[in-house]
Amino acid sequence: IVPFLDDKGRPYQYTAIRHEITERKRIEMELREQAALKRLGEMAAVVGHELKNPLAGLRGALEIIARRMPSDSSDVRIVKEMVTRIDSLNQMVQDLKRQRAQLVEKEYVDNIIGSMSDILMVIDPHAMIRTVNRAACKLLGYEEHELIGQPARAVMGDELLGQGSGVEPLLTRG
Repeated sequence: IVPFLDDKGRPYQYTAIRHEITERKRIEMELREQAALKRLGEMAAVVGHELKNPLAGLRGALEIIARRMPSDSSDVRIVKEMVTRIDSLNQMVQDLKRQRAQLVEKEYVDNIIGSMSDILMVIDPHAMIRTVNRAACKLLGYEEHELIGQPARAVMGDELLGQGSGVEPLLTRG
C-alpha cells in the first residue's frame, strides 16, 4: 500500500499494488519438494554404498565358515539363512539405486516442463502433441489429457503452423 501525501504530509489517498503469486508459490513449493527428493535419493545412494561393501565382506566370510562346517551340522542352515538375508539386503540396495535414478530423471524433467510460464508443446515427427505444460493448457483452453495425442494443427490451426512462422519445416522434417 502506497500513501499519497498532501502538502502537510498527511495521506489523502492510498494505492494498493498487488500481484497474483499463487502459481509462483506453488512452483516454489514443487521445487523445494524436488530438492528434498534429490537429497533423499543422494542420501539413500550413500547409505546403499556404505552397506554394500560390508555386506559383501560378511557374505564372503559366512560362505567360508559354512564350507568349513561339517555338512550335517545344524549351524550350516543358520549360516545359509544369513547369506540369504544378506542377498535380500543387497537386492534392496540395487532396487533403491534404480528407483532413485528413474525418479530423479522423470521428476526433474516434469518439474521443468510444468513450471515454465511460457507455453511449451512437444510435437512428434508426425505433428502429434506429446507433452504440454500448464501454460499451454491455460492459453489454449484445454486440459492436458485433451491435448495429448491430438494433431497440432487441430489445436493451433494452420495460421500458427506453417504460415511463415518457421514451424512447418520442423513438422514436415520431424
